[in-house]
Amino acid sequence: MNQLFGSVPPNLANYSRLSYLSFDKNNLMGEIPVEVSQLEQLHELSFFLQQNAFQRTIPSSWGNLTLLQNLDLSNNKLNGSIPGILGGLSNLQTFNVSDNNLQGLILTALATRFNASSFVGNPLLCSTPLTGSQAICHHHSSGLSTGAIVGIVVGGAGLLALIILPSLCGLCICVRG
Repeated sequence: MNQLFGSVPPNLANYSRLSYLSFDKNNLMGEIPVEVSQLEQLHELSFFLQQNAFQRTIPSSWGNLTLLQNLDLSNNKLNGSIPGILGGLSNLQTFNVSDNNLQGLILTALATRFNASSFVGNPLLCSTPLTGSQAICHHHSSGLSTGAIVGIVVGGAGLLALIILPSLCGLCICVRG
């Protein structure tokens, strides 16, 4: 632990020959800099563990890091979806986005290569199948689908019409008579 705090400076991209970057166990926060995608020699990138509080989304420009072998973004406060382009990082050997606030579908290219533990702790993240486990899908709906709710409303309105219309028609006949 280095006791670093604040945000990662965007001029990090000036270190173009950097191959290993780790900000483990610090107090860094804010956005993960998009400029990291300019570090084309990067093999390992880790913004890891509880003391960091990176927010916002994973930059899709990180798909340009074709030499990247290890990417660990676990235990932050990242949100949004996992960029599709990350599924094309063929050199990626370890990938971990557990314990964030990510949502949407886990890319098949990532779900089939990495264990379910790489994705847990993201309540709105979902995919099937995952290597070495059953499907994880933490998204819990409130019960009924939109179609079911529409069906209930339409059915209820129809039933109500069947009950009320004859009564109204009977009232009309009584008033005329």
